[in-house]
Amino acid sequence: MKNYKKICICVSGLDGSGKTFIINKIVNNFSNVINFKYIWSRFKNYTSKPLLLLTRLTGHNYKEKINGTKIGYHDFYKSKILSILFLFFQWIDQFLEIILRFKTSQVSIIADRCLVDTLVDISIDTKMEKFVFGIFAKSLFKLMPKDTIYIILKRNVELIKNNRPDAFYDKNLLRRKELFEKISKLYPIHIIENDNSSEETLNKISKIINEKLNEKTS
Repeated sequence: MKNYKKICICVSGLDGSGKTFIINKIVNNFSNVINFKYIWSRFKNYTSKPLLLLTRLTGHNYKEKINGTKIGYHDFYKSKILSILFLFFQWIDQFLEIILRFKTSQVSIIADRCLVDTLVDISIDTKMEKFVFGIFAKSLFKLMPKDTIYIILKRNVELIKNNRPDAFYDKNLLRRKELFEKISKLYPIHIIENDNSSEETLNKISKIINEKLNEKTS
């Protein structure tokens, strides 16, 4: 039996930034030393569902359909009470997600979307960015597995538009881009440019992973 090394990698970024493709590359590249469990971690509304159903009725939670693509929006920022309630339940949801899926895993994890994406999402939903990126985020990052590698894939919006035009149906796309860059400056998160070849992107990420593996064995 192979002596696999245990590690946790979270890959975040805009729709169309190449997350799933690069994740598959990472898994294949490290298959001899890391036994990955794939997790898609976004919109895990364990306790938020009743509130989300209620806000459908109030009009704060709705979907727009553009060229057959449905885009969901949470305009909770229009109500202070809804924003606070949503943040409360989202904290519980993220706590449960971390405990149930990240902390208890006996093998390495590679996550497509994660806490970082959720923090960006709820910052847009509530427009309480200072609080969300502050004490709210800090408390949850502390719960994540120690030495988790956080990676945000950054891609030129024109390339995204060419490959994933449906991503541009989201009216908050550019704001998400700004928030991903902002949170990367507040926490130990790597931003990796993914504008050139996938091999170049993979080499940059592999270097980060190998450095972490060496730290764990030294």
